[in-house]
Amino acid sequence: RAMVDVEKVSPKISGSIFEYALTDGLYLNRTNSIVSGNIFRNNNNKVSYYTPTSIGLNINGGIATLTENKFINNSIGLSVGSAFATIKNNEFSGNSVKMASVGAILGGEISGNKTSDDISAQYSRDMINLSSFISYTNSTTTLGENQMSYFISGITSVYSTSTLEIKEGVKMMFSNNGSASRLYVDGKLIVSGTLEKPVIFSSNDSIAKSSWQGINMKAGSRAEIKGAVFKNAVTALTYVRSPIILEDTTFLNNKLGISADSFSTVLRAINIIFENNTATTSPKNLW
Repeated sequence: RAMVDVEKVSPKISGSIFEYALTDGLYLNRTNSIVSGNIFRNNNNKVSYYTPTSIGLNINGGIATLTENKFINNSIGLSVGSAFATIKNNEFSGNSVKMASVGAILGGEISGNKTSDDISAQYSRDMINLSSFISYTNSTTTLGENQMSYFISGITSVYSTSTLEIKEGVKMMFSNNGSASRLYVDGKLIVSGTLEKPVIFSSNDSIAKSSWQGINMKAGSRAEIKGAVFKNAVTALTYVRSPIILEDTTFLNNKLGISADSFSTVLRAINIIFENNTATTSPKNLW
């Protein structure tokens, strides 16, 4: 399965090199692991067309703390699934399929990661790919600023009774495939941008209106959004039986800025800017 396969223990792995594996350099299955200061490189081989893509570090389940590792010239640098994960201050370069893939995360924090690659084109391989649910029941996931953006393709969600917190300076990029790319919020969403370092929500490869669907606050959810910019969406924010709390937020080049049903009450709307949207709010004059 991998060059090194570790299951159901609590390893501390540091100062090691995992390279030239036919599948994964290191596979951690349901462990409570600390992985720090390692190098994962050149795990990029395929035995045949049907062989899974090689991964530098592959984590399934458990709890993982990943800090100050280097992922170099792998097919996929890092893959994390169904785990509580802290992913901080790692470096990615030359990974051909994806830098990092994080799906079904059970909580934790991602921040301070960097790359030496040219990421100006905003290809999905040059970003931290998020999929499935981003936070799980009774947990908090914090997305902090990295040198690269986060990327969502398809539908991702924030579970009921869980919290997703997005810090200042974060860029959330969504695939340019219209209605298929969106974020559902059943729990709590906290966006903590500033005027100097706003949180950006946009399409990764298009400046056209309706390039991605938007964020949907479902019944019983709560979103507190401050210091954000929403760009190029079908409907940037949709509220269904969910309070509207907005401050220092800009809606730019969307088909519709905000949609809200009659049960969604405006609790706060301060310094909200609409620019070049086909329509601002539905219903009109929301506040």
